[in-house]
Amino acid sequence: AEPLVVTLYGPEYSDASILLIGLALYRIFQTQSNPLMQTVKGLDRPDVAVWIAAGTLALNIPLGIGLTLQIGAVGVVIGTVIAEAVKYLAAAAWIRRTDPKIDIIPRTIFKQTLSGLVMAGAVALLHLWIPVRSWVGLLVLVGAGAGFYATCLLAVSSRLRYTVVSVIQDADINRSI
Repeated sequence: AEPLVVTLYGPEYSDASILLIGLALYRIFQTQSNPLMQTVKGLDRPDVAVWIAAGTLALNIPLGIGLTLQIGAVGVVIGTVIAEAVKYLAAAAWIRRTDPKIDIIPRTIFKQTLSGLVMAGAVALLHLWIPVRSWVGLLVLVGAGAGFYATCLLAVSSRLRYTVVSVIQDADINRSI
């Protein structure tokens, strides 16, 4: 995170790298809690969704303020990450209790997580040999990361392979018309 922040914004912002990590973690939780909240609403329980959202807000505000006063700006990010994780857990628990047949963590998420872990490991190893001292090093690492992620996901996901092949075949058909 630090080389990324320094390359994009300059060395005076190097301390903000921890904020970038926290915001990325928040986005991970958010991308998972949003579909669960939509599921709660789709099960005709907007009241439960409101209670979960209100509880999350009621946790986030005092936690963010308290942590900010204790440890600074990173405290608000930590508070937000914790609150979003609680929202995910609350929605997942309610859905699981309401209808145990609903798959809270689809197999696709496991495949994406595996691919992300492979990508992170590969980029970490590459970073040992390719320092980020300029845009070139940064772009090489980001591009390699995207390549590792896509390759791994294509290897483990038959659904993605099918989709890619279908798109390519449709493009070939449209070109020949």
